[in-house]
Amino acid sequence: QARVEPSAALRLEFVDLSAQSGDAAERWLAEAAVRPFAEFQAPLLRIGCLQLREQHYHICVVMHHIIADEDSVQRLWQWVLHHYRRLMAGGQADAVAPEQDGQYGYARQQYRWLHSDAGKQAHDYWRQQLIGPLPLLQLPYDYPAQPVQHYHGGHVPFSLSSLQSTALLNVSRQYRITPYLCLMTLYSAFLSRYCRQSDILLGTPVSRHHQVAQDNPFGLLFSVMAMRHQV
Repeated sequence: QARVEPSAALRLEFVDLSAQSGDAAERWLAEAAVRPFAEFQAPLLRIGCLQLREQHYHICVVMHHIIADEDSVQRLWQWVLHHYRRLMAGGQADAVAPEQDGQYGYARQQYRWLHSDAGKQAHDYWRQQLIGPLPLLQLPYDYPAQPVQHYHGGHVPFSLSSLQSTALLNVSRQYRITPYLCLMTLYSAFLSRYCRQSDILLGTPVSRHHQVAQDNPFGLLFSVMAMRHQV
């Protein structure tokens, strides 16, 4: 159960690496990124300042994933850079106003919606969509799977030509869907043929920032929607 602490002390960890080798900062950052937090004890946030040489510093901010999503982290860095430039120009930084809504306001809003008639209808719909044994994707491997699982994933970048992008937009308009949903349909068809399965379950990230009345709320307003595709 989430709770809001009335106050929390945040310590800035200063580390002098000016006398160490060139990769000392990378090693320190890698260790800080995987260092676990205490059992949900505030603050779920760590800030480090690394001095590499005179007048050359790195700022490291490590957050528990339960307190902020990507949109919120981008907002934080925009705020920091904006006020850093103001300070460098001889100005002053604005005081940080406490969040009045944020993710907790969204949680209250979502709770009310889930108990409304529309929320109950949506609950029944998704419960029907995900009924029964859920399919597991049987990916054919080139090499045997490692005995110990890890989170060191990869990515395969690709791009669409101008002609392909135009065709994608035309198909999306024809069926009145977004290009994202059109690409997901193509991806589901690819997985179906590649894995020889007709029942595909995919997760898609969804940001909820636009559903909160407050402008640019800070917090974890992110969820993964499981979408089941019958190909």
